[in-house]
Amino acid sequence: MQRINVILSVVRHFHQHETNIDHFYIKTAYYEKRIFYLIISCKKANTETCNSGPVPYKSLKSEYGCSNNSYATNINGVTFVIIRNQTDFNNTVIGSCKPNVDFSTYDLVIGQKQLTSGCREIIYDLSKDCQSNTVTVNVTMKTNLTTAAPMIIYNCLLPKLQPNENVTVNVVVQ
Repeated sequence: MQRINVILSVVRHFHQHETNIDHFYIKTAYYEKRIFYLIISCKKANTETCNSGPVPYKSLKSEYGCSNNSYATNINGVTFVIIRNQTDFNNTVIGSCKPNVDFSTYDLVIGQKQLTSGCREIIYDLSKDCQSNTVTVNVTMKTNLTTAAPMIIYNCLLPKLQPNENVTVNVVVQ
């Protein structure tokens, strides 16, 4: 609104000091167009809506055929990372499965968890909270009775995150 008042005061100034009437109308038409565009841009509403609730996801296995034991990470000391481009993917994910991930569509959340016994199943539950602008990834690892103590790698291909979206990962071992 302040910009509109400034433009109107400039138009009034030209009106008071203009001697050539044709020149005045040309300038007035120019400023009327600028005011019109300014008003339209101010009224432009954000048409994107946020929907809280479940978030669809894919995995490296479902999208690219990577088996769970065909990749590892070099994210030592960190529980998970968000990978947003192929270069970071190539530098973070190591192993025999190195697909070209469609990072224009997805962001990859990948992490690891050391278990004290084997893992028979990994269950994912993803949800979005619009108030906190957070996507929560709940990972449940169901163990078995083997005595192996593997480092389990989990991953979710999320729909492309907005730059200001947060991600929280909760890992539960059962």
